[in-house]
Amino acid sequence: LVSSFVVNPMALRWFFVTYIAAFMKMGQEGITGYITGSLVWENQGTPRLNGPTPSYAHPNSFAGTQLSTVPFIFHFWKLASRWARLALAFAGGAAVLVTMASGSRTAYVGVIVWGLFMFARSRAKGRAMLVILGLLFAAPMVVPSQYVARFETIFTQKDAEGASIDARKEILRDAIAIAIDHPFGVGLDGFVAVRTAAFGRTQDTHNTYLQVFTNFGVLGFVVFIGFVASVCRTLWKSEKRGRLLAEALRTLKASQSGETAAIDAHIRDAELVRAAAAGVLGFIIIRLALGMFGHDLYERYWWFAAGFAIALARMIDIAEARFESAFGLAVGAVRSHPSRAPRQ
Repeated sequence: LVSSFVVNPMALRWFFVTYIAAFMKMGQEGITGYITGSLVWENQGTPRLNGPTPSYAHPNSFAGTQLSTVPFIFHFWKLASRWARLALAFAGGAAVLVTMASGSRTAYVGVIVWGLFMFARSRAKGRAMLVILGLLFAAPMVVPSQYVARFETIFTQKDAEGASIDARKEILRDAIAIAIDHPFGVGLDGFVAVRTAAFGRTQDTHNTYLQVFTNFGVLGFVVFIGFVASVCRTLWKSEKRGRLLAEALRTLKASQSGETAAIDAHIRDAELVRAAAAGVLGFIIIRLALGMFGHDLYERYWWFAAGFAIALARMIDIAEARFESAFGLAVGAVRSHPSRAPRQ
């Protein structure tokens, strides 16, 4: 659907308007449920915020849906108007609240992984480090103690109540044993049936990578990793090409003496493609992190990302071709040699 209908910057804008609006509604439900207490009840010794509908009722699922919007909010912020930023600020605040109040250790790990990913990509690592240190210092003062304690169990490996961590370790051992016994996989969604027959236990893998490995074996695991790597590589290239095209257009604009409104519009479109590619790439990184603690192989996340990888690559191909056709110069030539930019 995405690859077929998101074919130009206008369609891309409208897609993300509706996308962010939908997740704002989900976030509003979370805020209301947290304030009134109607969606909060104790689980594993911690009051946890639950989702309002079956599709994301579990705290881990609810937190995952909201956390996955943060990369888009982050990358679209600079491009947004004043009123759009108000909406993004609300969506971001809701995402932070839902992630925190869910008590989801899975989501907490997702935050850490995305933060490390953004730090690795940052061009101003000194400033980024100061921001990280500031957040680490402030978090214990503003985050309720029960959620701080929940986060600490990631490292202590001791649940306040119940035996969730022990159960996950048991699943890990069972999944490894099944993977060894079935190197070519047990078939589509077959882990639970095979685990029940072998060990008398019925829970699924709670890990996307083990889900792939047990369901489709070594070959399926290689295909899955190759698929995700290909999508990430395509998005990374589209982000880079969008940034270079925007820089080339700015160089072209600086060489013009007349009306430049049309160039400004193209710059905004190139920046939109760049931001969308960066947002989807961040989305995948978060989903891969969440996949360490949830069996998400059959979810739509991967197809969402693949659709955008196709759509954005196609969009930037068209934009570069039009630029080169209009001015007779490659994007790189204008950026490297501003004197070659055609004057109006």
